[in-house]
Amino acid sequence: KGHLDDNNQGCQLCKDKHGIKEIRPSISRYCSFSRMLETFFCGYLQKRMEKDFRDIYTVFSGGDDFLLVGPWNRIIDCAKIMRDKFTDFCANNPDLTFSAGIILTKDYEPISFCVESADNELKKAKDKEKAKDKEKDRITIFGQPIKWLELEKVLEEARLLIKWLEQEPPLVSRAFIYNLRKYAEMNQKYLESKGQDARQLKFVPLLTYDINRNLTKKEQEEVKIWATKLSPMYARTEKDKIPYP
Repeated sequence: KGHLDDNNQGCQLCKDKHGIKEIRPSISRYCSFSRMLETFFCGYLQKRMEKDFRDIYTVFSGGDDFLLVGPWNRIIDCAKIMRDKFTDFCANNPDLTFSAGIILTKDYEPISFCVESADNELKKAKDKEKAKDKEKDRITIFGQPIKWLELEKVLEEARLLIKWLEQEPPLVSRAFIYNLRKYAEMNQKYLESKGQDARQLKFVPLLTYDINRNLTKKEQEEVKIWATKLSPMYARTEKDKIPYP
């Protein structure tokens, strides 16, 4: 771990939430901090990608910033591992955060056109004013900023849908999954309006209708129970709760 001393304690720069403001500033301290960031993003990160993510291309990586291009699912896995390793590198200091933004593009779109979109998603992840806990340390994925600690739950739900979709015959249709995303967007708009845009609540009867029409077979019982719990009318436990609208 890059910032641990011989006694397995975080270094002074890591332990002090104000960085080097509260200790005697010097050029050497700034240089040391900069070199440590460069070691992670330009050194360790590149070696790890060469080993485990050879299908991901690095546009640039250095300082405290990076831009990667690759298959959407592999990018998500890579981002999660990078954040976990960065946390280890910083001796689990909660005041050193890691934000990321992921966008989906067509394979023919020039990289220069995608940079601005990716930067906008990154800004969403860093927007503390719109975060419930007023903290950064989040990732924006499919336009939705979520905390890193919630990402695994989101991926778990996604893997479940993929498993049902890939079964022969499929337990869910692509149209049903598309509708779920549409209902989620309606729920998001309702929450953003703070209850003022009641028109968006029509997703509740639409979801109920979709479930009763498309999930009628005995082998779809597990899917039906899962989908029913998505409705705001159903009180999900904290264990079952999906951490996004």
